[in-house]
Parts: sequence; structure tokens; C-alpha cells
Amino acid sequence: MQNIIKILTSMKLAAFLLAIFALSCATATFIENDYGTQTARALVYNAHWFEAIQALLGVMVATMMIKYKIYLRPKTPIFILHIAFIFILIGSALTRYAGYEGILHVREGEVENKMLSSEAYITVKVPGDKGKIFFEKPILLSAIGNEKFSASFEADGNKYLLNMTSYIPNAIKTVEQIPNGKAIISLVVSDEAGDPMQKLLASGETFEYNDTIFALNCDVNATGKKIVKFVSKDGKFYMIASENIKTLEMATRLEENLTNNDVYEFTKGKLYSIENISFVPRALIASGQVVIKQQKKSKKMQSSDDMLTFELSTAGLKAEAVVNGQAGVLDDGTKIALGGKEFEISYGSKTVELPFSTKLNKFTLERYPGSMSPSSYKSLVEVYENGKKDFEYEIYMNHTLDYKGYRLFQSSYDSDEKGTVLSVSSDPGKIPTYIGYILLALGMIWSFFNTTGRFAQLNQMLNGSKMAIVAVAITLFFGNSTLKAEQNVTKDMATQIADSFIPIDKSVSDRFGRLMVQDMQGRIKPINTLAIEIMNKVYGKSSIMGMDANQALLSMLIQPKNWQYVKMIKITHPELKKMLGLPDGEDRASFNDIFDTNGQDVSYKLALAVDEINKKKPSERGVLDKDILKVDERVNVSYMVFTGQLLRIFPKPNDGNNTWYDPASAIMGFQPEVGSNIKAMISGYFSKLENTKSAEACAEANKMADFISEYQQKVGAKVYPSESRISAEIFYNKADIFKNLIYVYILVGFVLLGVEIAKIAKLRKDLRGITNLLRVILGLGFLAHTVNLALRWYISGHAPWSDGFESMTYIAWATILAGFIFSKKSPISFALTAILSAIVLFVAHLSWMDPQITNIVPVLKSYWLTIHVSMITASYGFLALGGLIGFVSLIIFVFKDESRAHLDETLKELAIVNEMTLIIGLMMLTIGNFLGGVWANESWGRYWGWDPKETWALISILVYTIVVHSRFIPVFKSIYAFSVLSVIAFSSIIMTYFGVNFYLTGLHSYASGDPIPVPTFIWVMIAVVGLAIVLAYKNRKIQS
Repeated sequence: MQNIIKILTSMKLAAFLLAIFALSCATATFIENDYGTQTARALVYNAHWFEAIQALLGVMVATMMIKYKIYLRPKTPIFILHIAFIFILIGSALTRYAGYEGILHVREGEVENKMLSSEAYITVKVPGDKGKIFFEKPILLSAIGNEKFSASFEADGNKYLLNMTSYIPNAIKTVEQIPNGKAIISLVVSDEAGDPMQKLLASGETFEYNDTIFALNCDVNATGKKIVKFVSKDGKFYMIASENIKTLEMATRLEENLTNNDVYEFTKGKLYSIENISFVPRALIASGQVVIKQQKKSKKMQSSDDMLTFELSTAGLKAEAVVNGQAGVLDDGTKIALGGKEFEISYGSKTVELPFSTKLNKFTLERYPGSMSPSSYKSLVEVYENGKKDFEYEIYMNHTLDYKGYRLFQSSYDSDEKGTVLSVSSDPGKIPTYIGYILLALGMIWSFFNTTGRFAQLNQMLNGSKMAIVAVAITLFFGNSTLKAEQNVTKDMATQIADSFIPIDKSVSDRFGRLMVQDMQGRIKPINTLAIEIMNKVYGKSSIMGMDANQALLSMLIQPKNWQYVKMIKITHPELKKMLGLPDGEDRASFNDIFDTNGQDVSYKLALAVDEINKKKPSERGVLDKDILKVDERVNVSYMVFTGQLLRIFPKPNDGNNTWYDPASAIMGFQPEVGSNIKAMISGYFSKLENTKSAEACAEANKMADFISEYQQKVGAKVYPSESRISAEIFYNKADIFKNLIYVYILVGFVLLGVEIAKIAKLRKDLRGITNLLRVILGLGFLAHTVNLALRWYISGHAPWSDGFESMTYIAWATILAGFIFSKKSPISFALTAILSAIVLFVAHLSWMDPQITNIVPVLKSYWLTIHVSMITASYGFLALGGLIGFVSLIIFVFKDESRAHLDETLKELAIVNEMTLIIGLMMLTIGNFLGGVWANESWGRYWGWDPKETWALISILVYTIVVHSRFIPVFKSIYAFSVLSVIAFSSIIMTYFGVNFYLTGLHSYASGDPIPVPTFIWVMIAVVGLAIVLAYKNRKIQS
């Protein structure tokens, strides 16, 4: 017994299991990226060995709590912290084994009480909708390895054995031309509500789509069904239908009506429609064969059905059946006869009856103005129980419906916008999991304040006081409540275009920038903000061809046709550049480049792609999909600028909604007298802009702008902002504090680091004056940083950490904050935080980060954004500081020798500060990650889904848990080992923040799953760190 307790309380074993658990999670994210979610769940997440690791860790935590009596009062915070994980494990087990999820599809006006399970089942039953079920079992199949499945069941007193003999995941039928083969037609069929479906029809076969039967070279007798029969003869195909058919020749757009029961040649290049069913021939093969292959996984296409081959046997008799299906799809089943009895085998989701019914009264899809891109969508439903209406409810993102233990949340919608797709979940593990989250946060925060805790001990080692802990706590509480060369058009083209523009005087454009405009979300802001947002959104910079944002916007409004030739629309994805026909090395397209012109017809090159992408769930959209949507948004913004639709500068008199309109809408839609006055103002203003070379002309133009401003203040007084607020916003725009702080932080950081190195080397005795001056400069920079974050919060209306740019600026702020916390105790750490903050801000201003203040997506419109995201992003600052301190410590180890014994004290100081920063960072990362689970549950009905982003956040927690507990493991109980671990551990944060976004697929990711080369600097960094670790090893020992 003692030996068992010794094993269960071994920190070595605990660290080993945590490492295996983290490594398993990491491996699973790559498996999911390459082979799909089902394979990752089958091999890792839902595997019994993976659950056994979690159970063993739970047992070890419980055993350690009992052995070391941490339930006694002095250790109460540690007890609460550790027992929280027991509750979380219990909750996850209940969710895993007792909870379930599904999809509820409802059309407008219809009532539904059956959902499709999210799990796939293998089912054997009597054919028919209400046939007796002999066998039904949920199954997860892996695309890796040789999958096997066998089961037995009884039917009418006989025992049957079911064996799966082959499994082809994501199977696709392809056609190969061979001599003496069968006639084969490849069809794409669709209806008004469904997605297009590809079907292969071989000679002698039929298939049914909705109520239409398609047949090739065979007769069909089906009463009440529409029939389309194909016949192959002498290498050609002919068609005869039971109903009239309309055709559309795609090349010429010519339409033709085909009468029923007459024979017509069936050819490619035409769209055929029979009532609400459309079909297009993709391939017409006179002699070929159908080959089934595994389709390579790609986020650019919808997944295909899996193909399973089963052998059913009994009493020496055998029969074989091929079954197609996948999770999330209801399989019609494959019939098989054996021993005089008929069975139906199916693979796919099953229908689950809910204890209530849901009626969809209205589905609403809101789009961005001037765009087909969805802005948000919601479902107005009625809930019925026992046939009686209970209540009415609106379901949309962050607004789920909770009823009788079920949660319904908005997931997707039908392409005709007449139906909704709701995800349904039932989770009995929610309560114990939430209890665990609360205890976790309580235990961590209490441990932080506990005077006998590890953080307090470290603080005492630095001869600090309790005020240091209080300062950190207060800061954490309140803290959580371009550098790339501009890429213009070619010099000759720029000169040619610039010469054709009417010059805009800066005084005129600045006055124009102070006019107010209402954006599409109703916020009133200076035109200067709109101009910068437009330029940053479309071009990626706030200036172009020597014009600032105000001048460029005015110029676009005056001469829109000229600007349609300017290459200003930012394009990043190579595949998208090919779609648009851009030459290699071209990173921007003109407005005209996005359209095809064929005579009088103009077509949008991205129209079909955008429509298909919007039908996908967000988790299914790859990097190309997301880039296409971004370019679609840029094109729409450009169009709205050229047409003046974004210039909503005229409030409508006596309007209850305080709506402002663009000039054309105001002139046409307001009362005639008001419209005439607006027409006079706007035409007068634009006429004055035709020549602003003289001071008098500029004054006239500004006078007309004043008239517009007076109208805005008078008619739009209810929503017109104060002059101080207008000035503050324009100051934010022009000061560009975040970018300027890069130079301040990097310069002061390196100078301060040099001063501290000089102190260590004893080159100068008194450098306090320089040090204090540098601290003051950093203090002023931090103050400016804080003010700018507050200004951005004020301007945007939401916490400034909702996107990549904002989170990076916030991480830089948190990093400098960490430096100030430890500045007196470790000046070197202060210098390192300044350098690190400069690097973070530099990354924030790279071309792939969008600095524009934009509307956040529906799921981010939640107070959880302020709590969850701020905690996690701020933790990155502290953990990054720990990694940098660890690296500097390794450098000191490299140059340490017996003649520099004083460096030992410096290393001890850095190690203490390092551990304190890691404790803070781990606390914030853990609480933030689990609060994200609460947010996820409130947004889409489940608190954990093994999405790569949340999984890598968990991996980071596990990694840093090992690091902060490494002092209990003898082999790692040294400053050198701790420094190495703190550096290596930060790689998990880099993977969480950057790697997942660009290399893995998932809900939080920007990646498509396509191979992306690892940047060279990553390999250089790994080599440098590895070299530092090796060279520091020989001097790893320090004096006690």
C-alpha cells in the first residue's frame, strides 16, 4: 500500500503524465488538421487511454491532497485550487458519457421535434421508417490505420455476426475511361434550399433526389414521382422526362423549353430545370468505370461520405453490403437479404426525439449595407410542449435558448434564407464543471494573496513587502476590467494617375475630416476616422500617392472613375491572386481588376466563391475562404466610397431613429425643401473643390463645409458628439501613438539594458541618473500607451482586445506593466520588458495585422470578451517576460566564470522574478482559458470542443504547470534548468497565438490546412536558443 501511495504522490510521475497529456493534445491537433476531427477524436480525445491519463491525474491529485493534508487551514487556498480540478474532471466525464449534441433543422412555418445526432451510428434494422432496430451503436472511425469493427445481434431467434471488411474515409467516386466499359453520367443536382450534390449514374442504375428519379439505360415505374430518363447510343446521350424541362445554355444565356415525353440530346454546357430541381452534366462518359478513392482532406470543399463495406453472416450464410454515410447526415440505409430475411444497414447520424417542439416563425439574415455578406442572423421561434405553445424566443449568437435541460443556439441557415439550423446540446456536466471553474479562480486568487504561499515567499526573497503583491493584484484587476515599406503602384503609373487628380489643399481636407458621419452601425464619428478606416481596410495604409486619408477620400468622391484604376485593394493569398489574374509579385488590385468585362456584361469574379463560403460554418472556412471574404469586404467598401453611400453626413429631420443619409439618398428621400437645400450645399461644396490652389478658394470651400456642419449640429443635435470628443478622436488618429511607441520602447529598452550590463560588469559605479531618466521616459510611454488603449476603447465602444491588432497592443501594455511591477527588484527585467513590448507592437503593425477599428463578429458582442480575452492576452505578456528573462539568464551563464562570481546573485534575482512572472502568467492564462469555456457555453452551448486554439491554450497551461512545479523534481531543481524550461515553455504560447492561427484549422483559426512554409527566422531562433542552452550548460552551477 505504501508503495502505491508513493507512486501516486510522485511529482516525477505527475510531471511525466502532464507532459504525455500535453504531447497527446498537441499531436491530436495536427491529426485533426490532416485527417479530420473524427480521426482526432477516435485516436486521442475519445480514446480510453487518454481518459485513463486524466483519471490517473485526478487520483494523484486527490492522493496528494490527503497525504500532505493540504485541506488543513494554512493550506486552504492550495486545497481549493487542487480540488477544483477534481470537479472539472467529474464534469467532463459527465459531459462525455451522459451528454449529447445534435442539429435541429426547421423551415419557416414548420414545427420540428427531432434532431440529428452529432455522433455517427452503425444501425441494423428492419427496412422502413419504423422498422424494428436489432443493433445500434455509436462509432468513431479513424482515417489512420486499418479500422476494424464487429458486432453480433439476434433476430427471430437466430444469431447474426456483422463485420466491417473495409473502410474508406471521405470517399469519392471518380470515373475512368476504359474500353468496353459502361456508359456513365456525372451530374450536379440541387434544389432551392439545398447545397449542390454530385452524383454518378452508371448504365442500369437509378437514384432519387427529392421526388425526382434519374435513370440511365433502364426503365422506371414510380407513381407520383417525376422521372428523368437518359439513354446512351453511339457515343451520345439522350434525355426524356415525364415533365417539361427548361434549359439555359451557359455560354450564350439562351433559354429553351423542352416538352415532356419527347427525346432530346443531353449535352454539356447547359443548366436543366424540372420544377424546383436543377441539374448540370459535368461529364458524359460513353465507356468507363466507377472507381472509389479516398479524397484528400481540404477545407476548400465539403467532405464526402465515408464508404463502409460490411459482411453479414449467420449459420454458414454470408452477404455483403456497401454503406455510405457520415456524421451529421441521416443515411437512408442499404438493404441486404440473408437467409430469407431482409435487413437495412446504415451509417450516419440518427434522429433523436426531443421532449418539446420548435416552430420557426421567422428567420432573419442581416447583411452589411451594400454587400451580400452576412452581418448577423437570428431565428424567431415558438416552443411547444404537448401540442401547446409555451413561449416565443429569439435565438442568435450569445443568446441561446435554455429549456428543460437542452440548449439551442444559432448555427447556420438554408441558402434560400427560409430555414434555420440550430445546434442542440444536453450537458449534465455543466454544474460540476462550473463549480470547478469557480473554485479554480478562488483558489488561484487566494493563493496569490496568501502570506504563506509561494508568491509571498518569492516576494520576501527579493526583500519586498506586501505592497508589491497588492500592487500586482490592483493592476491585474483594473487591467482586465508601419514598419513595412508602402507598396504603391508603379512609379510611371502613379505619376500618370496623380496628374489626372484634382489637387486637394490640406486645410480643406482637414476641415472635411472634422465633419461628422454616421457609420453603418449608427456611430457618429469624424470623417477623418472614416477616411483612415477606409484606407486601412482597403489599402492597408492611411496614405497613398502623397495624399493623407482625408485628401484621398475627398479625391475618390470627386473622381471615382479615376480611382477605379488605382491598385489599392490589398490581396494576400497567392491562390486569390491567380483567381483575379494578378501577376506574380503584385500585392494589390484595382477595383476594375475584380470584375470581368465581356461587352456590355460585367461580372464580379468572386461572386460565386463568396456565396459558397457564406454557406459554410465558420469552422469550415480556410485561409483562402477568409481572404476572399476580406477582399469582398474591401471591394464593397470601395464601391460604397465611389458611389458616396458611406458618406452618411445628413441627418433626417424629426427622425425617431436619428438616421443619417448619404447625399443622394437625402436629396431623393427627404422633404423637397430640405432635399433642395442639401443639394445646394453638397453641389456647392464639390464645385469649390475643383480649384483649391488659392487661399480664397480654400476659404470658400471651408465655408461650405461649415454650412454642412451647422446643418448636422442643428438637425442631428441628439446624437452629435461634443467638440472635445471630436478633437479627442482626431488626436487618436493623427498621433498614431502605438506605432511611435515602438521607437521609444526599443531605444530606451536597449539603452537601459546596456546600463544594467555596465553595472553588472562594474564599468561605472554611479549610473542611477541615467537609469531614473530612462524609467521616466518609459513611464511616460506607458502612460501614453494606457491613454491610447482607453481612447481606442472609447472610440470603438468595446474593450480593445477583440482582434489581432488590439490584442497585440494590449499584450505590449501588459508586458510593460510587468516590467514596472518588478522594476525596483530587477532592473534588467524592466529593460527586457521594454524591448519585448517594442517587438510585440512591431508585430502588431505588420501588414497581416489590420489596425482598423471594425465591428466585432456576433459571438464577440459579449461582456465575456472583456473578461476572457483580456485575461489570456495579458498573460502572454507575463509569460513572454519569463521566457526573455530565462534567455538572458542563459546568456549570463555562458559568460559566467570564477572571476565573475557576482553574476550568481544576478542569476538568483532573475530566477525569482522569472518564477513570479510565470506564476502570474499561469494564473491569468488558466482563469482566462476556463472563463472562455463559460463564454463558449453561453455562445454556442458547449464549454469545451477540443478546438485547436483552446486545446493549445490547455497545452500551455499544462506546460507551465510543469515549469512552476519543477522545483519539486530534483533533476530540474536548479536555476539553469528553470531558465531552460521557461524559454522552451514559451514556444507553447507562440504556437497558441500564432501557430494555431496560421497552421491549423479550427474555429479560432485563419488557416486552411494547406502546407505553409515555416518562416526562416523561426529556425534561426530555435538554433540560437539551442546554442545558448548548450553553451550555458558548462557553467550551470552557482554558489548556494
